[in-house]
Order: sequence, then structure tokens, then C-alpha cells
Amino acid sequence: MIVDNAIYVDGSRVAEPSSLQETYEACREQRGFAWIGLYEPTEEEFSAVAQEVGLHPLAVEDTSKAHQRPKLERYDVTLFVLLRPARYLKESETVEFGELHAFSWERTSW
Repeated sequence: MIVDNAIYVDGSRVAEPSSLQETYEACREQRGFAWIGLYEPTEEEFSAVAQEVGLHPLAVEDTSKAHQRPKLERYDVTLFVLLRPARYLKESETVEFGELHAFSWERTSW
């Protein structure tokens, strides 16, 4: 599911496209920074993003394997970071762990 989709230019949020295609076009036109937030994306959603931005196949593979260790890896011009945030649940006195995958890259061809 896409939970956020925006274009930033010079540090300011300037557009909230209604589709990924509009995001790609706006990013190219405005020479901005695209933020695409996905939460438990379908394979189709993630594949569409990965193909458009040219994610390395090994980076795509890393996202499909849940419960990995935290890491930072470079694939060509792409940085991939996997974080394991934790939060304390007072009611049950337990710790809940999440998993966050983030990609960062510079694409002048967008």
C-alpha cells in the first residue's frame, strides 16, 4: 500500500501526486526529490517502483526476505538500509520489533 507520495524541491513539499506515474513525471519536470512511502506493498507495487527507479536486483531481493539483520549496503548508486526499530509495550511488558527498509539514490536520468 502506498502511504505517502510526494515531491520535494529545495526542502519544501511542493506536490502530492495521485499516482506513481505522476510522481515520476513531476520529479523529472521539477528536478525534485521523490518520497514514496510503502507499507507492506504488493509485489506489483514494489516491482513498479523498483523498475522505474532502476533498483539493483540484489537490493530488490533483500526487501523480499523478511527478518534480516540491520545493515547498510551499496548497490551501484543505490544505498539500502535495513533498520529494526523497537518499542516497549507497557501493558504486556514486552518489546516489539519492526522492520524498515529504505533506499536512497541519485538519479540524474529521472
